[in-house]
Amino acid sequence: MTALRRFLQCLILACSGVLLVTRLLQPEPGFYGLLGLLCLTAMLLQLTRALKPVDPGRPERGHAAALGGVLILLGVCSVLNGAGYLLDLHALPADGGNCRALCSLTLMIRDSFGEVAGKLAALILWAGSGAFLCEVGRRTLRDARAAGDSATRTRSGRNAAGIQGPARK
Repeated sequence: MTALRRFLQCLILACSGVLLVTRLLQPEPGFYGLLGLLCLTAMLLQLTRALKPVDPGRPERGHAAALGGVLILLGVCSVLNGAGYLLDLHALPADGGNCRALCSLTLMIRDSFGEVAGKLAALILWAGSGAFLCEVGRRTLRDARAAGDSATRTRSGRNAAGIQGPARK
């Protein structure tokens, strides 16, 4: 499992490096595209934590911690996406396209109240959804840490639930 995890991490870093170089070689690389690429790379690397082998001496937090980290990174990317609309890093969508809920609400507000109101609505909607994802990720990490701490062994070899663990050497 460790070899697979290391291979995936190397593959993610290599592909991200190639994409980063091709992005930087463009006449105007754009800060927002670079930031999106770095966020995607960080999320993929965070997901490889779920493949981390379990160490018997340490509490298990693998999957929940990986999921919590990914949710926090998704939330940060959503907040940055909303800020990109307000700072004119990218334009409001011309039609609903693939983004149904948030983009449609933004378009409806832009058509009703103007361009500035549409940008503010995009910021509020994207930042709100990002803050929600960050909070869910934070709570997932907190619960994973609490579960891992309660599973740690005492000097007698028993965990918090009183279950005898394997003998230590």
